[in-house]
Amino acid sequence: MRHATFSIVIPTYNRFESLKRLLISLTKVKYAGQFDIHIIENGPEQSARALLPQFQKLLSIHYHYTAIRGTAHARNIGITASDKQYILCLDDDVVVQPGILTAYDEAWKRYPGYTILGGGIHARKEDGTEWSEQEKKVLAKYGWCAAHQPSPEVDTILQLSELLFSANMSFKRTKEMRFNERLGRPFYGETWVMAEDYELCYSTM
Repeated sequence: MRHATFSIVIPTYNRFESLKRLLISLTKVKYAGQFDIHIIENGPEQSARALLPQFQKLLSIHYHYTAIRGTAHARNIGITASDKQYILCLDDDVVVQPGILTAYDEAWKRYPGYTILGGGIHARKEDGTEWSEQEKKVLAKYGWCAAHQPSPEVDTILQLSELLFSANMSFKRTKEMRFNERLGRPFYGETWVMAEDYELCYSTM
């Protein structure tokens, strides 16, 4: 059986330790098909480059640097550089399960006519402590929060008011599938206007 090929696109900005945890989790991925990783860094320290010697013998990694800040611009660099069938966008502060690519491969076989697929996101604190009661109330109140996205028991088709988070999102690599670079970058000094993932989902409907 032929397996889909994936490029995992990871924008990063001054997150050495969390990116290292993500790469460690990616070394444990079990997948029968081909995949590579595109790390796009736009932090002044270029700390991600220092991780390459540790992981390049274990993973097929392509490193890109850009002085232009913004997750949308960074992701588009990785998407443009990819030669794989599908893109998998991950944030630099997540870790993945070993079966993530197998799950996406199977999902794309179930839904070949779809444009974007996404998986659940389970939030945890970096220090390993439990959520406080107040934090649990916040997560329960704001269902849109990335920390509150469950993995449903059955596949779910999103409605117009819903979105997939680019922390765990896969789509077919085409010349049209690009993030809007007017979003996901700083406006008015250090104020960030995000929602580039919502705009990408909305534009495909």
